[in-house]
Amino acid sequence: MKDLSILIVEDEPLYASKMEMQLDMLDLQHLGTVDNSQDALDILKEKTPDLLLMDINIDGDYDGVELAQIIRDQYDIPALFISSLKDDRTFRRAMRVQPIGFLIKPFDELQLKRMLEVYFSQVDHKEAVPTDTDAIQTDDLLIKKDGKLIKIQQEELLYLNADGRYTFIHTRKGRFHIRKPMSNIVEDFPNLTLLQSHRSYVVNTAAITEIDLDEYLVFLGEQSVPLSMRNKDEFLSRWQKL
Repeated sequence: MKDLSILIVEDEPLYASKMEMQLDMLDLQHLGTVDNSQDALDILKEKTPDLLLMDINIDGDYDGVELAQIIRDQYDIPALFISSLKDDRTFRRAMRVQPIGFLIKPFDELQLKRMLEVYFSQVDHKEAVPTDTDAIQTDDLLIKKDGKLIKIQQEELLYLNADGRYTFIHTRKGRFHIRKPMSNIVEDFPNLTLLQSHRSYVVNTAAITEIDLDEYLVFLGEQSVPLSMRNKDEFLSRWQKL
């Protein structure tokens, strides 16, 4: 995990110090510690962490949840929330940002350690996904995988998910990954109306079954994808005109 980096946004010096020590023990890069939203945004103009350790009650124009949403939308960086607040409303607000977790103060250092280890082990696994798939453009999309061609008809697409160097294609047949920008894959589905619900998600509008405006989620049958505050108005406007 030594190549992975974290930015701490915490206004209580005691907790900030504990987190800094934990990062050092886990051999993670510590990009800095700030106690307000503006300093966090300033750091991100020059550095890009892999994860935020985000207190919810911080100084500045935005609280931790609002700041995490802005950073998720603009930089696609996830957050681990840390808070002394235990009420359901705060928890529901935080969950809309799709954090990797939520720790309640006072938390055990082992809890933080285990949560970071689990998250970064998942990141390592994603980076290890073999790049043995490719896409061939026809009227439908042909996925070349393990020496086989899998045909994906246009209407079978549910959504696309950009994840690092890969794009995951979620279909009614299952999930496939391609080492190709999501914007390029959108062009492979010319017969569909695709809308961007989030920086990392593009949805087939024909597959939408429900939109939850309280939880900021777009449902495609049993599956769901996030709807970011940044994309919400345009997404809803264009979807309602279809």
